[in-house]
Amino acid sequence: MFLDSLHNEVVLSFMGGDHLVCNETFKGILAYDGNTFHDLDVGTQTHDPVNINSGGYTACSATLGNKTIFGGWFRSVGSNTVKAVGLAQWDGANWSMFPKTAFTYKDATTNWPSPSIYGLTKFENKLWLFGGIDSLGGIAGKNLFTYDGINFTSINIPVDYNNAVLHSCIYKGELYLAGGFGNIPLDDYHYIIRYKNNTWNNVGTGVKTSLGGIYDMVVYKDTLYVGGSFQKADGNAGNNLMKWDGAQWHDAGFGGFYGWGGINQLLVFNNRLYAFGNFDYAADQKSFKAAFYENGKWTVNTDSIDNAILNAVVYKNEIYVSGGFWSIGGDTSKKFFAKIRCPDFDNTCTVGLNENSLDYSVSIFPNPIQDKFNVNFNSKLPKKINITNLLGQKYLEINNIEQKNEVDIKVLSKGIYFLNVQFENQQKTFKIIKK
Repeated sequence: MFLDSLHNEVVLSFMGGDHLVCNETFKGILAYDGNTFHDLDVGTQTHDPVNINSGGYTACSATLGNKTIFGGWFRSVGSNTVKAVGLAQWDGANWSMFPKTAFTYKDATTNWPSPSIYGLTKFENKLWLFGGIDSLGGIAGKNLFTYDGINFTSINIPVDYNNAVLHSCIYKGELYLAGGFGNIPLDDYHYIIRYKNNTWNNVGTGVKTSLGGIYDMVVYKDTLYVGGSFQKADGNAGNNLMKWDGAQWHDAGFGGFYGWGGINQLLVFNNRLYAFGNFDYAADQKSFKAAFYENGKWTVNTDSIDNAILNAVVYKNEIYVSGGFWSIGGDTSKKFFAKIRCPDFDNTCTVGLNENSLDYSVSIFPNPIQDKFNVNFNSKLPKKINITNLLGQKYLEINNIEQKNEVDIKVLSKGIYFLNVQFENQQKTFKIIKK
């Protein structure tokens, strides 16, 4: 799954054919402008040389001039099926082949696996391209290339050829790359390596793991944070999340290792470090797939999310997420894609796409609640209102709904509940706290 903020829109893509996202079906790449969805002329297409409509996979993007470059796992783009193996460019209206994109991985036309571009990043005035590739633009290489606007150049990377480079980050003037290369050929290059002035260096003892790997890297307050799925072992400083100050690794305080659910995405927003993934705990607190770090403390999300968050991006000063989830707070209209309405994860948090119509605005106060609270509607009245617990069990249903409603919850025990407001064609879910 891919998610980014481009062309003043949120752009997302899934692997394969047709997908239902927030009750809309699309193929290839979908764009969302804060109000409506639309496709990017079918988007990236097939990884199958026979069935050209089987769907492709977009993994990364970068802007060059007035065009956006997309990289991934595909052989054609657009409804006119422009031949573009793993790289294509979009000018806001039309797709075209990126210059000299033909490359192979074993055999790009017939054999598995297809060529894959997993990352694009700008460093030292060049575009760096990495993934699982053995040539690019007719130049033989090993998973890492640069493009200066005219020519491709292969960059020698001292890791095993068969393991792709998956992630990148620029920290203190160095390019950090992470991937599936383990400890080959040098013992210090455990899943992460750094580059500057034509020289490769280790990153301490790397990240030693047998369960997963590094899934994302980001710089927060002059420190490099590395997230993924890895245990505290072999001298590493932390579980699922570590931080590197340029000289050594440190524990990031994310907490114990709780199974396979790691961190998929790290994001810096409003002077906080956000972590998203498939984890059930953060800093020893029960958490639903999201948490943020600020002033030495982790705050967790308590809105129920039924599956992993894979990606997150900031768009118009708000966080959008995508992943494998089918519902948030029991609301299935938020399938695969949602907006975090309350980045504080506070008492009035609602997670989901923003319905901009004032007809559906809802106000709730006070919250937390002693015995009674108010639920008011601007214009449109809902069909149903009920209160459920964290498991979805119904505790109270509100009848005779008016513009202004006072709700008595004296009978409820102290704790967290969900107020579910069902309109004719959408549902809103609010977290409420009984004191």
